[in-house]
Formats: sequence, C-alpha cells, structure tokens
Amino acid sequence: MKWVFRIIQGLLAIVFSLAGIMKLIGHEQQVQMFTEAFGYSLWFMYLTGIFEILVAIGFIVGFGKSQFTFHASVWSVLLMAGAAISHINAGEEMVEAMPSIILLILGFVTFIGKRTMISKKEQSNLA
Repeated sequence: MKWVFRIIQGLLAIVFSLAGIMKLIGHEQQVQMFTEAFGYSLWFMYLTGIFEILVAIGFIVGFGKSQFTFHASVWSVLLMAGAAISHINAGEEMVEAMPSIILLILGFVTFIGKRTMISKKEQSNLA
C-alpha cells in the first residue's frame, strides 16, 4: 500500500509542477482561462502558480520526510477545491472541471494515507 501512495505522490508532484510552470510563464491558455473564463486578475494566476510549485516541492521532499507530503496534500486539496469551484462557477461543463476534481480526490487520498501512516508510526513509537 505504501507504494501506491508513493506513485500517487510522484504523479501529483509532476502534475503540480507542470501546472505551476504553465501559470508562471504566462501560457496563453492559462491567461485566457484566468482572465476571461474565471474573471480573475493576472496576479492571482501567478500566485496560484507559485503555490502549485510549492506543493510540487512538498511532494518531492515528502519522499524523504512524510510530514512534507502531509502538508503538500492539504494545500493540493485546497488548491483543487478552488479550481473545481472556479470551473463550475464559470459555467463550464463537468468534463472541463473533471481534471480538477480528479486531482482533488487524489490529494484527499494522499492526505488520508499519509495521516494514517503518520498515526501508525507515532503509535509504534509510543509502544
């Protein structure tokens, strides 16, 4: 089971780093989505990109220290909940919001998995 979480963690690190890079370089599709579809300003797009890069770094560092994965998964859930809500509020169909919802679920699974692993580790240290 540990390897399932590690694979999900690695995939989330890749996805968040790529998404963050796309926002930070000001990719045309990202700019259009944030400004026209969602009605947000460009500074919010850059801020979101910074948070996505930080989440990716947290997942990568988390391979060595599981506390980082725990915190990265919390932030990924928050980011993806906001993304899913933004897609739905923009009147987009569920198909367009689905990647955000899938990442939200994966972040939540990682959060629960790491929380369980940390709790078991703390319990074994007490015994």
